[in-house]
Amino acid sequence: MLLYDYHTHTSRSDGKDTQLQMISEAKRLGLKEFGISDHLCLHHPKWSMNKQEAYQALDNLTEFKKNEQDIAIKVGLELDFIPGKESILEELAAHPALDYVIGAVHYLGDWNFDTADKPNQRITREHYQQYYDLVAEAAHSGIFDVIAHFDLIKKFNRLPVNLSDSAPLKALDSIAKSGIAIELNTNGKNKPCKAFYPTAKFLQSARERNIPIQINSDAHNTRQIAQYGHEATRALKLAGYKTTVGFTQRQRYNLPLS
Repeated sequence: MLLYDYHTHTSRSDGKDTQLQMISEAKRLGLKEFGISDHLCLHHPKWSMNKQEAYQALDNLTEFKKNEQDIAIKVGLELDFIPGKESILEELAAHPALDYVIGAVHYLGDWNFDTADKPNQRITREHYQQYYDLVAEAAHSGIFDVIAHFDLIKKFNRLPVNLSDSAPLKALDSIAKSGIAIELNTNGKNKPCKAFYPTAKFLQSARERNIPIQINSDAHNTRQIAQYGHEATRALKLAGYKTTVGFTQRQRYNLPLS
């Protein structure tokens, strides 16, 4: 069972349940710290809040945080990194309510590769390189505290064969140099790839680079909160991790690996 879960979504973006329902379930499960990080993407897909909706969601979550005594509520946001939009992203990430900001790459240009709207489209070697270049650029931007689902590009099992690890390893180098964290995102087990993000070899590579880590569920409903916690904890221990990390007001601190 996980005691900390920072990457979750509510009905304010693409989740199924309300902020209150998610918090209530996290309390019932016995979590010590629980973060909500709904989507804000400047491409304005239907699964994202707009700026006004995001600020309303943060304000509402802040009220829960003030009034909740039984669990530490963390105010988060999942922002899509879009090159050329850094100044807007910096403004959004500077909201004073935020405890942490998760950086994600869901788009390659105008293509949202994370959806199944083009089920027959395969990832090319160029797409693969472009994805990890964007992850590296997101880390280098200084906007984010955590990089989400590091190898999301594998989600639909459409990768070319015999790919080199040079692109993801360079992205991990950029993350390590930036000093920010990644997550072990357990929701990949529910996707066609049937595997955590990142895969074990990249998790090991992250540990070798002393990259801080969280275990996050990427829950989109109450049933997914803290999902696969025991398996994820074992994976971190096998990779050599002894702690995870939490955040308050954009300041990172270590947490015991439960």
